[in-house]
Amino acid sequence: MPRTHHSQAPACPQRQAAARARIARLVAEKKLDVLRDFVLRTATLVEDIYLDNPSGPVVADDLSTWPDCWTVWRARAGLLGENIVSGDGELAFLLGRIRRFIHVSDVFRAKAYTDIARSGARLDELPAVHRSLAVMFLAQLFGPDMSGPQPTGWPGDPDRALAMVARHRLVAEELEQLFAVTTRRHHLGGVVAVSDDPGCFGGVLRLHADYSARELVAAADPAIFGDHPVPVTGDGDYVFAERNQILLLATVTQGAGVVATANRETYALSPRLVNWCSSPGLSAADPAAGAYIDQAERGTQIVIAVRKTGPHVTRTQQYCVLGRAHYTGHTGSCPVNFRLALEHMLPTDLCRQWLACGGC
Repeated sequence: MPRTHHSQAPACPQRQAAARARIARLVAEKKLDVLRDFVLRTATLVEDIYLDNPSGPVVADDLSTWPDCWTVWRARAGLLGENIVSGDGELAFLLGRIRRFIHVSDVFRAKAYTDIARSGARLDELPAVHRSLAVMFLAQLFGPDMSGPQPTGWPGDPDRALAMVARHRLVAEELEQLFAVTTRRHHLGGVVAVSDDPGCFGGVLRLHADYSARELVAAADPAIFGDHPVPVTGDGDYVFAERNQILLLATVTQGAGVVATANRETYALSPRLVNWCSSPGLSAADPAAGAYIDQAERGTQIVIAVRKTGPHVTRTQQYCVLGRAHYTGHTGSCPVNFRLALEHMLPTDLCRQWLACGGC
């Protein structure tokens, strides 16, 4: 099934070069140890700390080629107090992936990810909730997705990956520094659990918190590292039949409705009622439609997450989890329009954008 992708808009090279030069100068001048202090005192966006390094291929013993992060900025300025260059480039690779966690704004996930990065425990040694979070953490760290032969830098299995991360204490320390900034942003999501039921995406999702598609698929399918993982391809419907779970991902496009996949549209009927349009070939009599229609009988867990985009959005947006949804009816066939009632109201800003699109 074709899907719509929304990639990050390329940063202006001149703006990026100026931002990197400014950060290098300020790090050397201020000599601060704590990222949050630096961001506050210098009025710097945390995203600018983690800009792409245009230096070309990473050379393990040349810090100027390493991906930008707080640890690397301080090391370049001689403020770290230790030599972090390594011959195998493992630390450079891991630190370069920290930028993938800038969207994490809920304390629950931030603390869990930091603890997991530090522990080095095997998956089967972790409590069930932390096991789900560890799979999400690894999926985000080692992606882009698990549908290829091997993720980039993937050491072979989750236990080896967890041990690899724990070997480098600076990875957990970098996450801790980053999350001290991101969890203090003005963000109301991430406090209420979508569900404490382990059968609902591991019981780890938080209402109105932001997640990547990789994290959400990993929460539903711990076998994301297995031989036949579900490809993570952006917007659309992900049906995990064996686990009785459905994940619905869509993108709200300012001025163009809510685009779910190619030639499909989903929209809000009210702040708590969503119309989800199926793929064009799905008949109401199809067994796949039964996963929605017979939700109450089967106990199917349906979770909806939406991200926003528009002409002024320059960074890749993550998916805001709207929570569980319940089937209330449907119309049509090929495609089927499912009416799904949310357990919680839409966030105000998201509903406002839907209203601007003519949905609500």
